[in-house]
Formats: sequence, structure tokens, C-alpha cells
Amino acid sequence: MRTCLRTNGYRGLEGRAAVAVIDKWGFINQSGALVIPAKYEEVGDFSEGLAWIQMNGKRGYINSYGDLVVPPQYDDATDYWDGMVEVVQYPTSEGATEIRKVIDKAGLPVPLRNKSHNC
Repeated sequence: MRTCLRTNGYRGLEGRAAVAVIDKWGFINQSGALVIPAKYEEVGDFSEGLAWIQMNGKRGYINSYGDLVVPPQYDDATDYWDGMVEVVQYPTSEGATEIRKVIDKAGLPVPLRNKSHNC
């Protein structure tokens, strides 16, 4: 069996770089060893110790060891910044609105300050 390997250039953020083996994504270390198995549909770069991954069309987050930290449940997710990230769940029925929220590194909602109260 032949294995095809592709990267979008070794960016090596936080010691890990995304790599595709056939049609799944995982991560290699600086030596080129596969340290997180290629089992994801898509992946993002590591940011603040976490990277978004996509499985079955939903996004969640793993740590640099490949442990699932936030289960895949979001339709869109980006990189962490200052310990938080905005995630999106798209409507499942016509006329419904998408749900956007900010979560912390444990996947818990972050309360947003009300600007009208100047807090």
C-alpha cells in the first residue's frame, strides 16, 4: 500500500505541523514523525496549545498530544486567541438563526460583557 503525504509547508506552530496522509489530516513534529494520527477531515494550526479538528462535518479541539479537549459539535471554529474562541452552530431548520458563542479552552461558554453597562 502506498502512502501519499502532503503538507501546506511546515509552519511548525507550537512544534506541530498539519499533514495529510491520503485524504485525512494529522500532525507531524519537527523531525517529521507523525505524532497525531491522520484521522481528521480537516485541521487548523495549533494556537495556545489547541488546534481545531473536523470529524463528520463538525469541529472541535485537540491538544498537542492529540487528546480531544472540546468534542466536535460546531459547524465553524477558528484558532484560539487570549484563551477564547468564537464557535458557530448553523441552523438545522429553515428560518432559524445561527448560534455564535465564545468558549474557553475547556469548551465552556465565556460570559460577554454588556457594553451598555460600561463593565
